[in-house]
Amino acid sequence: MKSATQASTNLNADHTLRVVAAHPRRPCVVMRAFSATLLGAIFASAASLLVGLAVTAPALAQPGARVFLSNPTPPPVTAEVLEPLIAGLDAELFNERERSFLVLAEMPGLDLKTFERLLDRPGLSDEQRARLTALARVRFVSSPRAAMGVQFYTSTTGGVGIESLNSFVAIENLLAGFPSSDVLEAGDIIVEVDGLPVTGPLARDLVRAYIISRDPGDKLPVIVRRGAERLQLHVTLG
Repeated sequence: MKSATQASTNLNADHTLRVVAAHPRRPCVVMRAFSATLLGAIFASAASLLVGLAVTAPALAQPGARVFLSNPTPPPVTAEVLEPLIAGLDAELFNERERSFLVLAEMPGLDLKTFERLLDRPGLSDEQRARLTALARVRFVSSPRAAMGVQFYTSTTGGVGIESLNSFVAIENLLAGFPSSDVLEAGDIIVEVDGLPVTGPLARDLVRAYIISRDPGDKLPVIVRRGAERLQLHVTLG
């Protein structure tokens, strides 16, 4: 019998595969959808990763090993510092790969966007991509996520003359205190986010993925339908 975590992981993995199939040429979209739809699995993966770090860290504390974990003033994140560590993720020796991974995991200044940019690089090995993805997951879980401050219509809340609310992203309410209330209105229908059309059964999930993959204060470009108008807006996320 599958555990609840396994069942949830399989369900979300199937959801992500549908997003991948729908957007095969948009790696950033896939990464963001992956982050959002596998949120439950991410927590489990992060827990496993921390256990792994606890097991492997003592093995790295060997004479002559240079690890920055205990350095109170780590070096700035420059290309000269970062590039050897990225290369080290694909080193021949396992200990070298683990050392680079641990240094990157503890290095200040490397946020989720940095790891997304690194994952967009061509020519990464499978080992490098897997380890960078694991680091991005930990950053995603541990850092504040953005919010738009809106409530979407669903098929159970009724609507504003929309035939099939499950295929659209329609705004029902705006929450006080969020910058979105300056540009959005109740009844707006979001039809495009960051250049990507959002309709169909995955529309709301995709919009949520875009939102929580951003940082508070980011501006999210959207196109909304407001009555007969089609408006291009930039929504500041809270």
